[in-house]
Amino acid sequence: MTGGDSGPALEGLSRMFSDPEAYGVLPYKNIDTEDGKPQYTGFFIPAHKFSLQKKYLDHRGVTNSVEFKKFYEKQRSKMQGQDLLDYCAEHCFTPNEALFKQGENIFDSVAIADRLTQIRILKEGLQPKKCFLL
Repeated sequence: MTGGDSGPALEGLSRMFSDPEAYGVLPYKNIDTEDGKPQYTGFFIPAHKFSLQKKYLDHRGVTNSVEFKKFYEKQRSKMQGQDLLDYCAEHCFTPNEALFKQGENIFDSVAIADRLTQIRILKEGLQPKKCFLL
């Protein structure tokens, strides 16, 4: 199964990934998380850590993940809505992105993806204001 799949199978994979020891899977110390704090999960490789494109490889064949991530971020900035949601699930930086499409959702995934684009990619959003209730 890959990022971008959906349905009940992905829900099961999500549970196994999040709690590998409960399912008899070898845990992996994953540092590619939303907040950057290590978590023990199933094995995960972000899309930007491995390239087959020569312009992102050095003379040893090692990927320049910083430059390759910039490439993916540029691609993401051109998209919005469901297209962005699909692209992020298929070319994920974190496990959460890989699992974006799990299960059936009562919420408008296109509107959520648009908002995520504004916040994560375009760095747009409302700053919280301090106020008091009367």
